[in-house]
Amino acid sequence: MQSNCGEQLVLDLMAAHRMSLPPVFMLFELAIAVVSVVWGVGYR
Repeated sequence: MQSNCGEQLVLDLMAAHRMSLPPVFMLFELAIAVVSVVWGVGYR
């Protein structure tokens, strides 16, 4: 699992955004997280 750095960065961004962004944006972040995981699995 070499996508640790990317996932950590995404998690940090999500944590920072959750503090000041509306719940609608959480759906967008969730989509990015899913794509990131799928991309990481497929890339391996």
